[in-house]
Amino acid sequence: MITDYLTVDHLASRWNMSTKTLSTWRQKGLGCKFKIISGMVVYKLADIEKYESENWYIRSVKE
Repeated sequence: MITDYLTVDHLASRWNMSTKTLSTWRQKGLGCKFKIISGMVVYKLADIEKYESENWYIRSVKE
């Protein structure tokens, strides 16, 4: 189902980064898996959530 996917714009917003960064990551083979459907890059929500759980970390702040 199409609601199981996010567009580049939606993922960039979710991760608070530019679409250009996502494009660079795709070119370098970094980041989350993606698909091209009807000429549009999309990311499967399940892949995004898996990537986030495996790659995000919380920075500790020294006081």
